[in-house]
Formats: sequence, structure tokens, C-alpha cells
Amino acid sequence: MKTVLMIGGAGFMGCNFSEYFLKKGYKVVSYDIKESRIKDSNLVNVIGNSKDTNKMKEIFSNHKIDFVIYTLTSFWIVDSNESYQELVLENLAPIIDLLNIMKENNVNKFIYISSGGSIYGQSNKPISEDAEKLPVSFYGWIKEAAESYIRYIARTNDNFKYIIFRPSNVYGKYQQLNRIIGVALKNAYIGEEMNIFGDINTQKDYIHIDDFSEIVLTLIEKEKWNDVYNIGSGEATSTKEILEYAQEITGNKMKINYKETKTGDINYSVLNVDKIKNILGKSKFLNTFDGMKDMFKYVKSEIDREDK
Repeated sequence: MKTVLMIGGAGFMGCNFSEYFLKKGYKVVSYDIKESRIKDSNLVNVIGNSKDTNKMKEIFSNHKIDFVIYTLTSFWIVDSNESYQELVLENLAPIIDLLNIMKENNVNKFIYISSGGSIYGQSNKPISEDAEKLPVSFYGWIKEAAESYIRYIARTNDNFKYIIFRPSNVYGKYQQLNRIIGVALKNAYIGEEMNIFGDINTQKDYIHIDDFSEIVLTLIEKEKWNDVYNIGSGEATSTKEILEYAQEITGNKMKINYKETKTGDINYSVLNVDKIKNILGKSKFLNTFDGMKDMFKYVKSEIDREDK
């Protein structure tokens, strides 16, 4: 049984990836500041901070790790007023330390979750993987810097293999209800007003977490190493459409308040995903409306759980 170390295993992507890999016969070591909500005899929780190198070293001593998936990001896409030194320490330094620990333990396969929505910057057409990286937020720059360091390691270590995923806007179960789709479904369901920052016609690419989970495992098993892959539906969905879908799915109307655009946000972001579609032999992924219908089951269960 192969073992994956899931850095950020208690987060949205980490939980979903863990659940998917467990179903496919893998063992998962989840490393995070809290336990994963996924319960399985083949999942081991290790509690710790990403900056704790001693705890990281213990994991590699106690478990035979076959590959590592890194899902962590500790700040929002829109830049905050935090110390930039602290943001680098929290988001970039742990990757550098982890890759060095992996080398010491002869673990040479690394999967990094970057960002397709922030690393390319502004564009008026679907963006392919070979497009110039022009981030317009510090978050996007951090992702670009991490990618650059991963490639540096690959150039200096012939045994090291990586996959970099650049996802668009991922949504689905286990996600905190503070992103546009989760908030829209929640507010429509409970009858709260909806605040929209910026243009309601903003168009972005959305991908359901189940599709993303399948993609991650497929590329690992197909050994599509040392490359970068856009992850998205390849289709534009507007904020207006998301609000309409939420109201249709819940059967409720909601009041919408319009606010100024937040600094660092992008009003058009759609990815060219031909590369990943060709590898998977797929022509399309779950559409946003059907994906939101699926997520609504989770939204209702979360609201009901909070009310108890």
C-alpha cells in the first residue's frame, strides 16, 4: 500500500484528496494544525505547524512516504496588511524546508497546488500553461516563487520529480462557506443578504473538487512528472450566473448589495485546460450549475450542524 503525505490534510483540498486517495487504496498521513474530518483506518493524523521541521522529520522517520502533496496556503488571495516578512515565512519557507527534508529521506515525488487564478494576472481570453506569469497580488507572487524553487530543486537533483497544478476556483464539500459559491448557496438558503464586491459580470473558471481529486491521482498514476497543468472547467461563469443558480437551487430569492472591487481581484480568469483534457480523455468536466447542486447538500448539512 502506497503512502501519501498530505500537507494541509485537514483543509478543504486536503480532506477531499485524502478521502479520494483512501477510496483508491492508498494510506494517507495527514499533517495539519488539527485532525482531518475524514475518519479511516488508513488515515494517520499528525498534528503540527508547517514551520516545525522536527515534526516533519519525525513523519519521514515513522512512515514510508511515497510522495507528498502540498495544499497549504495561509492567507487569502487578496493581499492583507500583514507583515510581508511573516507571509513569506508562513508560505514559502516551509516548502523550502520540506523539500530539503524529503531529499534527506530519499523521497523524491512532490505535488504542489499552485494557483491558476492568481499566477497569470489579467487576461481577456483563456490562458494556457505557457503564458507569461504576471501575478497582480502578493499571493500570486508567492505561488510563482514556490514554483520557481521547485524547478530549481529539479534542476539540481536528477531524482526529484514534481507536478505543479494551477487550479482555477475550486469548490465543493468540506470548503468553508466564505467563497462566492458557498456564500451564495448559504445566504440564499437561510435568507440573508448577499454582498458583491465589484462587477457582477466578472467571469471566472470554476472546477468541482471531485474532478480535481480525480485529476491529481490520475496524473500521479500516469507518472506525468516534471510539468505544469492548468486545472479548471475551461468555461467562464459570471458572478451573476452564480447568484441566479443559488436562488434556483435553493428556491429562495435574496437581496444583493453591490460594493467596491477588492484590491488584487481579477475580473476575468479562465484557463485553457486542453492539456489536461487530452491526458484524461475528457471533453468537459462537471458544469457549475450541477456542481453547485451537489455542493448544496453539503451546505445544508453544515448549516444544520451549526444550528444544533
